[in-house]
Amino acid sequence: MFHPDEHRVYTLNSVVEHQGAGLDHGHYIAFVRGFDGKGWYMFDDDTCQRLPFEQVQKRQAYLLVYLRKDLSLDGPVDSGDITHGMVNGSHSIRSGACQYASL
Repeated sequence: MFHPDEHRVYTLNSVVEHQGAGLDHGHYIAFVRGFDGKGWYMFDDDTCQRLPFEQVQKRQAYLLVYLRKDLSLDGPVDSGDITHGMVNGSHSIRSGACQYASL
């Protein structure tokens, strides 16, 4: 079950970079941590390339994706882990924390 006051640890899982003048024009590149947790991969259209994390750190991030460290990706999801905002697909950012809002 989700408890907002509980301390959680997150690890960076992927980075999306946007290249271009505006968000409606340009190109997106994804950098994703490998399943082994050690290597990073760059996905650029039909190209996939392994690269060190130091190169990922130098990118201009448009979107960062984190995974909760104690959350198993193979196990079942408890209904308490799903917030109302996740179901509605909306959220807003306030005071540096993610606050979920209904539509």
